[in-house]
Amino acid sequence: MTFKKWCGGLAVGFSASAFNVFGMDGSKCDPKNYEGWFLELGYGDGAGGSVDIGFDNSCKRTGVSEFGGGCGVGSPGKISLCYYQLVSNIPIGKCCP
Repeated sequence: MTFKKWCGGLAVGFSASAFNVFGMDGSKCDPKNYEGWFLELGYGDGAGGSVDIGFDNSCKRTGVSEFGGGCGVGSPGKISLCYYQLVSNIPIGKCCP
């Protein structure tokens, strides 16, 4: 699956990170579970980490979340509201058999 990510929030700087997605395995591997809103919180001062929490359009938790780590420069903390829009439903990797 491929998604387009739209974000707005409070942070100044640049960062790079890698994430592991939780709540999308097995029978939960459905693009409807990942498409939607995510509250993204992070902290870093050189090295850092972040957590993303998924919500549906009625503001209920979807059970999908991301945890990641990486490096960056700029503001040590960030808070963003992002929307993940489904672009392609073709399976990539091990998520969907």
